Amino acid sequence: MLNRLIFNAFIFTAISCSFLKGYAVENKDADIFYKVTIDNPKEGRINVIATFNKLPDSNLIISEQNFSEYLNLGGLKAKDEQGKILAIAITKGNATGPDRLYEQKVYKISSKGAKTVIVEYSVKPGTIGKHGHRGYLDEYFGLVPGSGVFLFPLDDTDINRIAVEFKLPEGWKVVCPWKSDKNIFVLEHSSYQYNLNMADVLCEAIIGFGNFEMRSREINGFNIQIYAFSEWSDEHIHAICEQAFRLMEYQLELFGINQKWDYAVIFVPNAADKDRVFGGSWSLGQGFEMETPSLRSWELLSHRFHHVFNYYYPLGMYMIKKSSGWFLEATASYYEIKALASIGYYKLENRISQLKDSYDSLKEKCDAPLSTDYKQRFQTLEYLHYKKAPLVAYLMDEKIKKGTNGEKDLDKFLKYIYSEHGMKRSAVNLKEELEQFTGIDFNEFFKKYVDGIEPIELAK
Repeated sequence: MLNRLIFNAFIFTAISCSFLKGYAVENKDADIFYKVTIDNPKEGRINVIATFNKLPDSNLIISEQNFSEYLNLGGLKAKDEQGKILAIAITKGNATGPDRLYEQKVYKISSKGAKTVIVEYSVKPGTIGKHGHRGYLDEYFGLVPGSGVFLFPLDDTDINRIAVEFKLPEGWKVVCPWKSDKNIFVLEHSSYQYNLNMADVLCEAIIGFGNFEMRSREINGFNIQIYAFSEWSDEHIHAICEQAFRLMEYQLELFGINQKWDYAVIFVPNAADKDRVFGGSWSLGQGFEMETPSLRSWELLSHRFHHVFNYYYPLGMYMIKKSSGWFLEATASYYEIKALASIGYYKLENRISQLKDSYDSLKEKCDAPLSTDYKQRFQTLEYLHYKKAPLVAYLMDEKIKKGTNGEKDLDKFLKYIYSEHGMKRSAVNLKEELEQFTGIDFNEFFKKYVDGIEPIELAK
């Protein structure tokens, strides 16, 4: 998902599309009103009518919030409140994706003099990306990131109220992290005590269509809701939900989380072609296939949940230096392994050994200093984050244990820096704080494994 500056802190409630008491929301009551319709899910297309009631003095400029290839946008047209067709100028730009450069379009609508602009278009999720289908829709279910559905103004300074209405096939419901007013979901800036960025509230959400069974658990005030595809057996739903709760509980305890928050997980089947399905991941939740969970399915669940606290806004942290950003992926990739080892899925040493084999096989082709990860792209970046970084985190963990006679470890260091810097309160000065916390000199360690490309060797 694209990185964007988002709000500092807020609490969301993830609910299914139920009918709640309240007044009806009309198009004119929202700065932007989206009507999302799925007429024939077999076609895999989602139709959207976006009514923009708050317009800039100049022309309205809206943009894709995800890569053009992922949206497969079609039928774009715009008109004013009188039905007059408005011209649309398209600008094509590039955005860096996980494995290559992607196209991302911006649309300039000739709206001067208009009071309202109505934009119609459709999207077709399902293009294959890094984690399988990036969004998906068929006759059985749908899973999409908000960024795969909604076009949004480039300038959202005055956008304070957004409404989204869904029209779905009979019997289908919506699962998404927004509050609903009757059959309409309302995202209102003034409803929350924090300064929300409305683009991210809308576009970072993961949205599920179809029928789901919900399981929930509160852990130290942290409310986790899991929505599992309802056609699965009760045994399967129970098994995957229980294991997910255990893995997420591990991460909550690791960071010492004790606060109110709502987090939604959506588990869906594989696509019709048997490939994976990924709906996105952020502080609001995550969604992906869990029909036949693999080892990597569980590691990714834990990895993404770890990022809620070490990286994602608003609960996460950030580094004072770009050259320390590797640590965020290092701990997510290392603790996805430790979490599974903690519940007996495998032995930590065995999985680390497998990771070392992968590291060795690609080192000559892909290796680079971890401190340069923010300059790297594609295969080298993947190698640094998911092969090398977790091994360096493992070595760091072992060094702390040895240097403190087992009194401290990387777990305790993470909990410490989160208590100091979590919720984006201040930046982490990684090496300085690591040395202060442990009393160990890490100069040589960083020279070899962070700023250099010294071969990693594991203790026999």
